Amino acid sequence: MNITNIEELKVPRKIQIETTNHCNSKCNFCPHHVMKRKAEFMSDKLFTRLINEIIDIPEVKVLEMSGFGEPLLDRHRVFEAIKKVKEKRPDIFTLFYTNGALLTAETAHIPADKITISFNGGTKEAYETTMGTVKFEDALRSVKLFLDERQKHPEILKRINVYILMITTKYNALTASQFQELWKGYTNVTTGLCQSRDWLGQYKKSHLLLPYDKIQYTHGVCHRLKYLAEIWSNGDLALCCHDYDNKHPFSSVIDSSLIDVWSAPKRMKIVGDALKCKYTIPLCQHCNLKIDEDPANWPVPVK
Repeated sequence: MNITNIEELKVPRKIQIETTNHCNSKCNFCPHHVMKRKAEFMSDKLFTRLINEIIDIPEVKVLEMSGFGEPLLDRHRVFEAIKKVKEKRPDIFTLFYTNGALLTAETAHIPADKITISFNGGTKEAYETTMGTVKFEDALRSVKLFLDERQKHPEILKRINVYILMITTKYNALTASQFQELWKGYTNVTTGLCQSRDWLGQYKKSHLLLPYDKIQYTHGVCHRLKYLAEIWSNGDLALCCHDYDNKHPFSSVIDSSLIDVWSAPKRMKIVGDALKCKYTIPLCQHCNLKIDEDPANWPVPVK
């Protein structure tokens, strides 16, 4: 998908809802524990209204129930929202990310299309050094309980895509082979490695395998600005996840509809400039992410 008409971009194609920014882990590659935003849960009133709005926007094709927290700390609302969306709009691809420590057998029955589990170490020492507060044995038990339940139900195996990723750092990179071994024997489970980052120079820690200025990416038209509406737990429409302290919010959806906030003149001016690869927000100017029209950024084709 490559939409260049500014009028067609007045509606988002992917929605990401952070129902909570509380987290049960202190991963050493993640700035969550230094984040200055207030830790909170999105209000029931706003969450319910957003889900109803999303169902009524035909252009929306992807809904991600994740943000800068652990979504399974809000499992009931996340599960119920996904069920409702799949009943009303089965064409919407639903997904969420989790560190896996709170997975249960029940989670295997949620009608999500994709669940990504961040399991960051192939040994106890590497995992716990990376994850901070989560214990290796507890997380492994939870993830395997979830996977074992999937194995019992062929229809779930066919329906839900499960990805188990290890974010590689200096502390766990050498345990990649042990990480892969943990998941052998499970059907329809994809594993992979993803290099840690420094959040656009905002979080320069010793975990990085490569220094920030040595990581090279192609700088193009930002797909996040064009297509992704990311809503923080306080109701703000965020710039993107890299603005984790919410220094550059667009506006709040608490008293306005998502579409009104998304298509506001100030925001559309920023999008129009981005179409010309002109970025006026300092964080965007220093972005070292690959932000061109890479199909890998989308879990399904979006038309």
